[in-house]
Amino acid sequence: MLQISEFCDLFYASHYVPIACCSGDTLLYSAGYLQGLSAPSALIATLRSQYRTPAVTTTASSGMYGLICPKDEDYELLLGPVYGSQVTSETMHAFLRENALPAGKLDEVSQFLSNLPQYTYHHFLYLLLYLELVFNGEAKSAVEHFGVDDMKYERAIAKHHASNSYDSREEGSQHGTYTFEQQMLNYIRHGETAQLKSFLLSATRKEPLREGRLADTPLRQIKNRFIGTVALVGKTAAIPGGLDVEQTYQLIDHYTVECEQMTSIDAVSTLQYNMLIDFSDRVAACQLPEGISREVHSCVQFIWNHINEPIGLPDIASHIGRSKSYITTRFAQEMHTSIAAYITKCKTQEAKNLLRHTDKPLSEIASYLSFSTQSYFQKVFKQQTGLTPLQYRKTGSHFKKEERMSI
Repeated sequence: MLQISEFCDLFYASHYVPIACCSGDTLLYSAGYLQGLSAPSALIATLRSQYRTPAVTTTASSGMYGLICPKDEDYELLLGPVYGSQVTSETMHAFLRENALPAGKLDEVSQFLSNLPQYTYHHFLYLLLYLELVFNGEAKSAVEHFGVDDMKYERAIAKHHASNSYDSREEGSQHGTYTFEQQMLNYIRHGETAQLKSFLLSATRKEPLREGRLADTPLRQIKNRFIGTVALVGKTAAIPGGLDVEQTYQLIDHYTVECEQMTSIDAVSTLQYNMLIDFSDRVAACQLPEGISREVHSCVQFIWNHINEPIGLPDIASHIGRSKSYITTRFAQEMHTSIAAYITKCKTQEAKNLLRHTDKPLSEIASYLSFSTQSYFQKVFKQQTGLTPLQYRKTGSHFKKEERMSI
């Protein structure tokens, strides 16, 4: 009989991918995790809600996690995090936030994340499928199991764009993609994912767009077009829309590497559709006013990246190398609120996430977000939301057992 503790130890020793064995909300065993960090219940709930095994998800820090559910067993295996590119300072701060770890843990987190192996998304999927075969005896297709059939319109959109990419090969063909691209980028820049999906679907019913010839084979043509598109989307839509610059560049790198791993036109087309939706969703989560300056954008990113630290106006002014009076005025003009009010808003939003998705006590949340006392945290939270933290948790929590979904 397989000894799960021995398996976890040997798996981590051979792959250096953290692995945890969980039963419900109980951590039975883990190997490779940061000391004091257990498998987050909210993350497992997200994976369970996919109603399939193996399941995979990517967090705000771009960390990839997977879940394996052995048949006829009362435990599950959580793998991750792993990253598709080099871990940066921004990655570390994002990891602290999503795991509600104090800023004093930064050095430990830095060492932990730096020791993780780099996996492309494609590579990580195959690792999960390998474990699915080991534990459940089922050999599954990465293309069929992960994503191709999940979204209602993916296949129609993929076929449409795949056929368009190589149809126009004649010398002197007139390029007709500019208007289409500008509409698509505008939806992403504003985080309008629902409108983007409708727009992409409607494009499948129209005449093919004429594009220039970029390669001698259909597969190379669509790969070259993908690489150009992901860079265009990241730099001209996602970053102006508020997505962190470093995170955007990491995503561009990640998707480019992933594209090069593909061996079929359909796979690249599906990846491109998912890439567009992914960028739009991420922008929607951090939407900023139109026309925001680089300086104010940098302030906003600094605030979010240090939301669990006792930051204030002096820290932000020092970060961008400007006077306190200058940045106070500029920030208020562009964001239509003060820096102090925006920090409070961000901390409240982070508190909502912790209350909704974890069972951490109020004292721990208050301390993590650098409030002076728990009572002050409760006072600020009620001023911002109209509810006490406990009332919010009771009415808005997705963490309660009866609401959790199992595979």
